[in-house]
Amino acid sequence: MSDQQAPRRESGAVIHRRETNWQIYFPFILGILVLVGVFALLGLPTESIWRDRVQAMGDFLYTLLCMIPMLICMLPFYLVILISIYGMTKLHDGTERPLRKLENATESLASRIETITAFINEKTAQFGKTTDPFTNMLTTFDSPAEQNKEQIDNE
Repeated sequence: MSDQQAPRRESGAVIHRRETNWQIYFPFILGILVLVGVFALLGLPTESIWRDRVQAMGDFLYTLLCMIPMLICMLPFYLVILISIYGMTKLHDGTERPLRKLENATESLASRIETITAFINEKTAQFGKTTDPFTNMLTTFDSPAEQNKEQIDNE
C-alpha cells in the first residue's frame, strides 16, 4: 500500500475536541434549549390557571436548580459543625469532673480561710479588750490637744 491509499489517523487533539463537543457541549446546549422551550410554552398562555402552574413549576425548578445544590455544597460545613459539637461535648464531659473537684477544693479552702479569719478577728478583739486598760493608762500623759484630736478621729 502506498502512503496515499492508507487512511490517515486523526490526531489526539482532534479526537478530544470532537468528543468534548459531543459529550459536554451538545448535552449542555440541548438542556438549555429544553428549558427555554419549557419556559416559552409556560409563559405564552395568559389564563390564571396557567399562572398557577407556572408558579408551581418555577418553585420546583428553584428547588431543583438552586436549593439542592446549595444544600449539597453546604454539607461539608454542616458536617464540620456537627463534628465540632460532638468534640465540644466530649471535651466538656472530660473536663467536668476535674473542674468539679477543683470547685469543691476551692470551696472548702474558702470556708477554712473564713473560719481562720473569724478566729483571728476574735482573738484580736480579745487582745484589744485585754490591753484596753493599758492603752487608757498610756493616754493619761498625752496633752489635751492630742486627746481632743483622738476623740474627733474616733467619732
